[in-house]
Amino acid sequence: MSSIKITDFIPTNIDKYINKTSIFRNPVYLMDNYIPEQIKHRENEISTILKSTLPFLRGIRVPNILMFGITGTGKTLVAKYVGKIFNGLNIKEKSNIKYVYINCRFYGNNNSFYYVLRDILIKLTNNYVKDGVKTVDMIEMLFDYLNNKDKKVIIVLDEIDFMIKSTKRDDIVYLLTRDDHMIEKNRIVFYGISNNLSFLDYLDARTRSSLNTIKIPFRPYNAKQLFDILKDRSVLSFEDGVISESILNYIAARVAKESGDARKAIAILRIAAQLAESEGYNKIEMKHIEEAFEYYDVDILISAVQILPSHLKLVILAILLLQLSKKDEYIPLSEVYERYVEISKEYGLKPLGRDSVNKKIKYLEMVLGDYLETYVKSFGKKGGFKKIIRINIDDEKINKLIKIIEENI
Repeated sequence: MSSIKITDFIPTNIDKYINKTSIFRNPVYLMDNYIPEQIKHRENEISTILKSTLPFLRGIRVPNILMFGITGTGKTLVAKYVGKIFNGLNIKEKSNIKYVYINCRFYGNNNSFYYVLRDILIKLTNNYVKDGVKTVDMIEMLFDYLNNKDKKVIIVLDEIDFMIKSTKRDDIVYLLTRDDHMIEKNRIVFYGISNNLSFLDYLDARTRSSLNTIKIPFRPYNAKQLFDILKDRSVLSFEDGVISESILNYIAARVAKESGDARKAIAILRIAAQLAESEGYNKIEMKHIEEAFEYYDVDILISAVQILPSHLKLVILAILLLQLSKKDEYIPLSEVYERYVEISKEYGLKPLGRDSVNKKIKYLEMVLGDYLETYVKSFGKKGGFKKIIRINIDDEKINKLIKIIEENI
């Protein structure tokens, strides 16, 4: 019997599947957490924020700031960039200012005020605060720290609308804009970041009157601006010749037409590069861009859905199946529940009650963001008002997501 060699199992065209050299120079420049040394096409917004806040360093009372605009318009990036500037000033000028960034989307429940305040305190003092410390005690700890250490703080609450709308409470905004314990010493400045300003309607009169804000709109990027951003990132990220300017222009024009979302444009570039490299190409071709656009929406939803518990996956599955079968834009919540019950039994799971499912749908609205849309519709005198729902993806992507959910229940 002849001996078996490992090479017998290796296909002759193995070189097609192995990249001997990477097309990436450094992929970190395409990641969401990368903060450029210079931010393109947001100079005016940065200038307004700095001019408004810098007097704070000299003990002058300054306005709070609200940044608003749709997803991918640079709000979070600008806020973190400004934070780098203030941290640099802190080191260079030995100033007493601190900069604390919190994303409120991580605290989507009725206790979010407590945990946001706790994280502010932890980041500010660099000391761990255990669960169970009373809110009033944490507020006292916050003010004591600022007073005793002679510190000032800029607190950034990203996606603040998410927290205010989900809790129907404005305690944190009132606290940060009315530091009554030290009003003369002016120790806190607050930056709020939101997709729009509708959350202000949830604030009571005393909080709105204390806001004292400058409102800075962030408009969607146009095609030229997106091209500039993509060009900068591609030079940093890829080896020479990996992507052409015509392809960058195509991405920029298409995303500008759809949304003006720079985050999406950069993600498309990253996904296309990963597809090209995985297929053994030494440059990005148009087919990789088209695949990346197809992959993008499903990829975001997959990432969000895969970490959900089984019952939440089944609720999503019920919505998707109804959308396919009924071809309606929106599905009544009552029908979603009935289908969810059926599917749960098929998978051998005991269905949750209607109220529990309704609460979970509210949670899904927070997790899936713009992909999940609900509103209340009138069905006439006999039908009354009903909540209706849909997931905003096309039929092809619905089928892909259904398959993934069914394989991962």
